[in-house]
Amino acid sequence: MPDIYFNKNPKRRDDYDGYNESGDYHRYEDLNTGRKKSRARRAKAYDPNDYAYNDRSGRKSSRGDVRFDGRYNDYIEDDEYYERQRRAEYQRQQQRRAQQRPAGRSARRYDDYDDYGRGRRSRRRPRKRRGCLHALLSLLLVFVILYAGVCELLFWGMDYAPGNHKANNYVSAASLKRNPLITNILLVGVDAREGDTTFRSDTMMLITIDRMHMKIKLTSFLRDSYVEIPGYGKAKLNAACSYNGVQGVIDTIEYNYGIKINKYIAVDFSAFTQLIDGLGGVDVPVTEREANYLNNTWSKWSLTGRQVYFQAGESVHMDGEMALMFCRIRYLDSDVMRTKRQRLVIAALKNKLTSTNPLDLVKSVRAVAPNIQTDMLKLRLGLIGLNYLLLYHFFPISQTAIPVTGTWYDVSNEAGDVVSFDVATAAEQLKQFIYHDVEPGVQD
Repeated sequence: MPDIYFNKNPKRRDDYDGYNESGDYHRYEDLNTGRKKSRARRAKAYDPNDYAYNDRSGRKSSRGDVRFDGRYNDYIEDDEYYERQRRAEYQRQQQRRAQQRPAGRSARRYDDYDDYGRGRRSRRRPRKRRGCLHALLSLLLVFVILYAGVCELLFWGMDYAPGNHKANNYVSAASLKRNPLITNILLVGVDAREGDTTFRSDTMMLITIDRMHMKIKLTSFLRDSYVEIPGYGKAKLNAACSYNGVQGVIDTIEYNYGIKINKYIAVDFSAFTQLIDGLGGVDVPVTEREANYLNNTWSKWSLTGRQVYFQAGESVHMDGEMALMFCRIRYLDSDVMRTKRQRLVIAALKNKLTSTNPLDLVKSVRAVAPNIQTDMLKLRLGLIGLNYLLLYHFFPISQTAIPVTGTWYDVSNEAGDVVSFDVATAAEQLKQFIYHDVEPGVQD
């Protein structure tokens, strides 16, 4: 209670005691007429041993702090006894109101009363200004919508086929080597020609985005590798695609090499040529022996029948068809050199992406998208592309082939001319290269 009693209505005063002697509750006390309660309280004030009456000095009494009220020489006490009475009465009021309150309305707080025991309506707290937060959330929402729309337009017509990459039933997931900072994407070049009922995997390359060592790693798998194909026995690695499609290739690589393949992308020859043509071609080193071989056997490797002429040099410009012919030649030397030429073209393609006009890049991706099959959502592909423009194109490229040169030898058996090697050794070399950045044959 405040030290000084303020009353806006001089003829009425708050009744602090709650109920009077007769049991009637008086909210106010009329100072002119006086009520029984007021007279009873004034009568008690005549006792000089208990209360101080008409004492303007404000001295202490046994019941509390007594002060002069003015008109009727009455007093006001700051006593804990009356405070407890006010609280008890307020609780009784709240209980009565709670019984009459409609469902759904919240109860008022227990301590929601003023200094004189009167209940008061709690003031609503002013709302905090959240303009900056709302603006930030709105911008984020607009960005997400724009990003989703761009990804949808960019990869329109892409074949989203998550069913081709299921859990491997031939090896436990716990036994596969993995790292959350390393993403392995299997690139499968499919030789799917018109009229064919089965597909052959002409290219099997593992593209590793190594965010731990800040590198892009390209690993080519020799197509004639003599390995165990789960469920079919030993055969060439590229036979897995004809047996069970892309799922067969993924299961075979995971089963033999013990690494986790996170995602896959399958493209055919037309997608490869369209992408390079859309980017304006690539520059690849060509030896004189390779140029002479292609100029003499161009009809064997050309898909359109167009005669082309290759030149030797450190940086030979090629269009899509020439680059495809360069990647496919095999009988000139070996499958190892064939995979090396494929990695040279992929590396040149990476360098070309960073210098290409964004509009030309968008046109190229839209032209290639209908010829792509993958288990990645369009948003995931868009995120990889965005990260490439911002970060990945700064990563250097490391490349190798599995099995490593010098660890295999040619063998002829029921599967034909195959590459025989120690699978366990090759698996360990592959894990060291991908997850520990140790190139095959190089010691720390």
